[in-house]
Amino acid sequence: MGAAAVVVYSFLDDESQDSESDWYGSDSDSDWYGAPASNGKFGTSPSPHAPKPTSTYFPIMGSRPYICAPVDRQTGQDQIAMRLELNDRGLYGQPNKKLLSEFFPARPRGRGSKPHGDILASLQEFYGDTYRPSARRKRRGKRRILTKGWKAIPKPPEGYEGRVKDKDITDALMPILNGIISHQGLSGSRVVVDCRQRYMPTFSGYAMTRHQRLFLWGAGSAAFPHTSGVPPSSALGSKKMTKNESLVDWRWCVIPILIKSERTRGIEKNQSVVQLAQDVREVFAAQPNRRYVPSLVFTETTLELFVWDRMGITFSEPLDYHAEAERFCDMIASIASWSDERLGFDTSEEFADGVVRILANDVTYVVDAVRPVIQPYSIVNNGMTCWLARRQDESKNDTTHLILDAWSDSWEVDKKVMAKIEELRSEGQLQSPADLVSFDVVQRPPANSVKSKRRLVVDSIRANRGSNGMLGNTLNLEHSRLVWGWRGNDCVPLEKFTSMLELVCVLRDVAQELKTLYLEHKIVHRDIAPWNIFIHRDAEAPPGRNARGFLIDYSHAQFMHEGDNPPRQDPTPGAYAFMPFHALENETTTHCDDLESVFYVLYFIIGWHTDFDLSISRLKEEEVNWMVSQWVDDMGEIDTNKRGKVAWSKRCCLENIKFNQYFRVQTVFKPLEPLAIELHRFFVTRHAHGGANGGTPEQDFTEFLGYFDETINELRDKAPVIPRKREEKDHTDGGHNEEYRTNDIDTRVSKRAKTAL
Repeated sequence: MGAAAVVVYSFLDDESQDSESDWYGSDSDSDWYGAPASNGKFGTSPSPHAPKPTSTYFPIMGSRPYICAPVDRQTGQDQIAMRLELNDRGLYGQPNKKLLSEFFPARPRGRGSKPHGDILASLQEFYGDTYRPSARRKRRGKRRILTKGWKAIPKPPEGYEGRVKDKDITDALMPILNGIISHQGLSGSRVVVDCRQRYMPTFSGYAMTRHQRLFLWGAGSAAFPHTSGVPPSSALGSKKMTKNESLVDWRWCVIPILIKSERTRGIEKNQSVVQLAQDVREVFAAQPNRRYVPSLVFTETTLELFVWDRMGITFSEPLDYHAEAERFCDMIASIASWSDERLGFDTSEEFADGVVRILANDVTYVVDAVRPVIQPYSIVNNGMTCWLARRQDESKNDTTHLILDAWSDSWEVDKKVMAKIEELRSEGQLQSPADLVSFDVVQRPPANSVKSKRRLVVDSIRANRGSNGMLGNTLNLEHSRLVWGWRGNDCVPLEKFTSMLELVCVLRDVAQELKTLYLEHKIVHRDIAPWNIFIHRDAEAPPGRNARGFLIDYSHAQFMHEGDNPPRQDPTPGAYAFMPFHALENETTTHCDDLESVFYVLYFIIGWHTDFDLSISRLKEEEVNWMVSQWVDDMGEIDTNKRGKVAWSKRCCLENIKFNQYFRVQTVFKPLEPLAIELHRFFVTRHAHGGANGGTPEQDFTEFLGYFDETINELRDKAPVIPRKREEKDHTDGGHNEEYRTNDIDTRVSKRAKTAL
């Protein structure tokens, strides 16, 4: 998933959930998106709990492979993580002079009328005669003096005397912004909400905001979950929230707003961007139908527009909203009245009747669970979002499709790869339980098009930002939508495996698919990770033989040969934790790289978890060997060379012949230790002396698959199928591996593996 993806798992334990239900009510998790109102009154309130991820693995972009525990926003660790993610993605960029004119184009004023009426005339209580320094300065650094401006907003101090408080700016701006919205008659669906002293549900746990933060709340369209009522603009100051106050949630955030004084905005410029980025990340996470997120940064004199998308940030030059008050009012009125499409929502995904409806290739699919199975918890990545869905004409219990949205730098390459995969399926060379239903780019009308000329354009970073000149050195990612289909409705992510036999069988199927792709068409996947692997179970097959594994995302795949298929300029080649060290070191891709990633996925499960329930059995970094722990992030400092450290660590681990020096398999997964040892020896042999000791690609794939076949045969004879949900006594050990513990594991290890030991 994006260069260095982060994996986050279940954030709240049972005890913390119970305590939070005392604060916010006791609504069930099934009401996460709210329920329709009745009789015009506020209906069933949405569950105010932080939306739990439905997947153990939560891909996140950044310089970290994954997070081991909930990140505490109060300690600054979250800001460190965000700095890593935004590094070289606009954090230190230059303002874009075209951004304001692109999002707020000049409008003709026929017959002397104004675009949104005479807003200033209705705000004479706040705007009028004043004497205040302007944001603009003269040649010698002295500020210009304005005689008109917003009266309640503090004046910037002259020199170094005095200091403007962020709180005072926030208090003054709130009535102005809501006054503009009220003038437009939008108070029933838009309101600027003061987030200070509020506990905001986030994907990393609840947090009370420490900086001055507002957001424009919105509802009333298919882009937002259904609700009724409008939250109060200011916090009530009570720990016990009312139903309407519980609507202050990222699911209804139109745009986030950050307030900073000129002094703090200037001295802590990058810090301000990081704080705003934390809010934008929560918007993307809570609104999986969001393509990009506009946001505003206010000081006592200026306004800046930031636009966030899957490639980073672009931001405008500061606008003096005192000197250009009419333009400022027009901007706020425009944002409040923007269409869902202009706000950055994907209008092909909409909320209706308690479900999500998604349009793909002129076919409507229904998502009953409302939340994605997998989605990113970050800003800069390929935006991979997966939904389990059914066709609109199917019954509610038939979940037979997987819809995958992603942003790719070269959709044409993806299309060629998928064509080759379909060719192999039709010829019977590639056996997979899932069929490709459709694969196409998402199209939408241009943002500034006239309704009578609504030609469709490809949804891309270029189209969203407005022009080629606004891309700079950024690649133009395109929004694609892929739909898989299968028979039966039991299809789950890899993390939902129920036994060691099922785990090994699924990874074996993935390795077989990689073999076919490479030998037939020289295709390498380059993004093998747990969230890219799904399990399909056949209810009619006997236990232990009913699970099939398959890959769902090929957005990083590449043809090995050159000519008409040049190497992709992919900014996010995969997750650090699962990337082969050749890729981390930007070396030439080999046929063994994908197999190396399969080994990392296997070890991540059997070496980092003490139970089959991966969401509660994750080891901490300090409980893992120091060398292997380098694959995850050190939260103590911002490490700009993390990629190099991960590559060095993996090279050391795979060039050392002694498996147990760096690796340790957890007790519950001990039966898989011989397999891990054999695979480790396999890579030690090939990486020794510059990788010259391997065989042909076909020989390497056959040998690699052979180790899985041996393990599968042994497990089918001896290992019981362990249900995912076990009694409490089973969590300690349960005795289900007693047979293996009493046997000598070394008797099932080959001579070559013993040598490696």
